Amino acid sequence: MARSTLIRKLAEFAAEGGASSPETYALYFLNWISAAMSGAHENAADILAEFMAQEGTGNYLPLGRNETLRPSDCAAIDCFSSAIQAYDDIHFETTTHPCGPVAAAICAVIRKQETTLKELLDALCIGMETECRCARALFSHGSSGWYTTGIAGVIGAAAAVARLLKFNAKQMENAMALAASTASGNRGTHGSMAGSYIPAFAAKNGYDAAMMSASGFTCSSSALDGTNGLIACIDPDADIEKALQSLGTEFISLKTSCKPYPYSFISYGLISCFREKREYRDIEEVICTVSKRCAQLGANPFPKTMYEGFVSLPYITAKAILDPESLCIPLSEHLTLSEAERELISKIRIEEDQNMNDQSASVMIRTKNRIDTLSSFQPSGTAEYPMTKEDILHKVRSLNTVDEVLIKQLEEPETYYNYVVRITDRLSLEKKI
Repeated sequence: MARSTLIRKLAEFAAEGGASSPETYALYFLNWISAAMSGAHENAADILAEFMAQEGTGNYLPLGRNETLRPSDCAAIDCFSSAIQAYDDIHFETTTHPCGPVAAAICAVIRKQETTLKELLDALCIGMETECRCARALFSHGSSGWYTTGIAGVIGAAAAVARLLKFNAKQMENAMALAASTASGNRGTHGSMAGSYIPAFAAKNGYDAAMMSASGFTCSSSALDGTNGLIACIDPDADIEKALQSLGTEFISLKTSCKPYPYSFISYGLISCFREKREYRDIEEVICTVSKRCAQLGANPFPKTMYEGFVSLPYITAKAILDPESLCIPLSEHLTLSEAERELISKIRIEEDQNMNDQSASVMIRTKNRIDTLSSFQPSGTAEYPMTKEDILHKVRSLNTVDEVLIKQLEEPETYYNYVVRITDRLSLEKKI
């Protein structure tokens, strides 16, 4: 199937297609809101918000903050906050984080115009689906060093905003093409504040692309799928047919998983090895076997920052052995390893198995008295074993970002959507007077 088919088909779907599973997308939105509110008070969010406030003020409040900024800057801060603690969501097939850029761009629109809950959830579904479909096309042969969320997320964000603005298919195509012209991001940013900023500028640029399109700014559709477009530059042999397969009837974004742990997805298989509580004394050696990609991304044994801690498999393994209850608590921005963690990490070795997938792992723990062999089993937070509604509510409660009165409203299905509406009302998604 020709590349030029992609943007036309996606634009028609984003403008005219029906959405799916509003309750599931409402849960994605709730999870994202909670992650954004939790991360809004991190030092990195202070730095970015203060910079944006100095460059130009506006009339709108970012989630959990007091600066008054322009809507597009709010989109950037909100998405950045949601990504800071690595506690948002992931689409394992494409390794994009679909909700962040899309939800943040949607919230920027909500600040400016009245939006019904149905319109919000439809736009979230359409934007996330567009992002995942684009990611499938762009990285059907692997993502190499590209940061998928920065590349595909901007297109999903633009589609969501354009959906709220009621674009027709031709206008939608223009917005998506303009967004594609700003796509960027590489995984060399991992382990630093910039790793969380890539989804943020995807949200901002996607919002801007749709708004500029609404004002008459044009872009050739070739920016996405032309001879010199984004797809051709990243993967000339992109599988367009797979990207469009069952579009509008099957929603691949429903395979998005909310994160049960504030770490990279590369740790989930490893963490699941410790599903049974055991006490270990006199540990002499720990060998963790993971996929090649997990081993390459997670080999740093002694993280010096929170960002390095997200992807340090030796550090995460040490926490799983020493204090498994802490695995669901966001890391401190000023990460300091305890003496016990340092001692144990020095005994941990990460090995790779090219036949393993990213959600599999095995662990051998040798003590003075025995050898234990552990293996991953139904890792929580993966596409096959996603967090349940109850799991997500427990996560929201533990992050203390939404009050208990609102959470209790979610116990009855008929109050579910009113609950999400009230959350948006509580989070200053209105113009500051």
